[in-house]
Amino acid sequence: MFWLIETQSQLNSLFSTSYDDVFVEIITNNDFIHNKLSDVVSIYFQNVKDKRGYIISINHPEGLNEIDFSLFLDYLKEKCNNIYVINKKKSLYHLKNIDNLQCIKTVFYIENMELPDITQYNTTAHTFFYSKYYNNYNNINGLIQLSKHYEKYNIYINSIKIPFSTINKEQYKYYNDVITNSLFYIENNGIPIDKKIFKKYFNPKNDSLSIKDDIIYSEYNMFTHTGRPSNAFNGINFSALKKNNNERECFSCLNDYLVEFDYSNYHPKILANIINYDFGEDDVYEHIAKIYYKTDVIDSDKRSEIKKLTFRFLYTDNIPDDLSDVTFFSEIKKLKEYLWDLYKKKKYIISPFTKRKIYNIDSKVKILPYLCQVMETERNCFVIDEIRKLLIGKHSRLILYNFDSFLVDFNKKDKISLLFDIQRVIEGYHNSV
Repeated sequence: MFWLIETQSQLNSLFSTSYDDVFVEIITNNDFIHNKLSDVVSIYFQNVKDKRGYIISINHPEGLNEIDFSLFLDYLKEKCNNIYVINKKKSLYHLKNIDNLQCIKTVFYIENMELPDITQYNTTAHTFFYSKYYNNYNNINGLIQLSKHYEKYNIYINSIKIPFSTINKEQYKYYNDVITNSLFYIENNGIPIDKKIFKKYFNPKNDSLSIKDDIIYSEYNMFTHTGRPSNAFNGINFSALKKNNNERECFSCLNDYLVEFDYSNYHPKILANIINYDFGEDDVYEHIAKIYYKTDVIDSDKRSEIKKLTFRFLYTDNIPDDLSDVTFFSEIKKLKEYLWDLYKKKKYIISPFTKRKIYNIDSKVKILPYLCQVMETERNCFVIDEIRKLLIGKHSRLILYNFDSFLVDFNKKDKISLLFDIQRVIEGYHNSV
């Protein structure tokens, strides 16, 4: 069969057989437009066992475009076992209701391998049109010839070696399913904004890349060295929003209220769980302050000072000697030494939660931050998944997640009891840290 599929009969012929493992890449109108706002132009499809693939034209000016995209989705469900995509979270916007998507980036991430950047395989046509028009032309991939799209993805998929056995590992399944699906769920909801206030504080590269109908879309990246997802798109870093300059006032709601749930003392509690230390019912910093200052009366200044000392202790080696008299700190110090010795021997440590190996730690100071951020993310995505289930059939939506907070666009029709249900989910995971 010829490499170009543009009629229904050609698509039927392509799927006249079933496939075990296939590679699929959705080519949208512009790689820089948020996937929520993008349209499918064409699809690259290849049986992983073969060296050649196919371009399926859906809405490309060069093709006949007789193919019904929904039929292609039906064929994927019926005829394909494992469907490999470069980035599952991005693919979910268009490959909807398909359960057997396997994320190549996640496979490489779990194995601590560097996945080649797809842009390195851009043809001269890709490079020219994107350098000239990426920010001000909606359908760049419609300008690029189908043969060039074929060339790019065919060379790319044949250049990488996918460690197929990884998809059977529990760590991979958790990251591919729970974490990816949780972050996609929040992304897909978008964040309502007041445009007038928004323009006072933010200057996106181009509004049309991520804003539509007064809703802005962010993009979580779970493939970070620390294990904590970043969240940035179109020149805006949603993970670094300031608290003291009123810029957060630009975020609005489609429903009635914005309700934020915040963790407290998250990282100290994670570490306390590892070393079997019990803070009891006390606030973490008041508990430590009582021991450190040898008094049961702790004012705000003492608590604030202990909070600073705690984070300095956890995340640097610049710590006062007398802190070692506090059992929590002395045990954390032993944990840090143990983990660093283990890392020097094995070149990784293991997350106690999913047993994923954590690499790329270049100093003892980073041991505890990396461990905490991995465990924080792994647990929080369970929380997000549980909140998602609570919100099925409801009007309220989860619209933003940061490492210690969850922002809900709440609708009064769902009744106040829903907020208490969400609180119980969050507290349940927080208290079991």
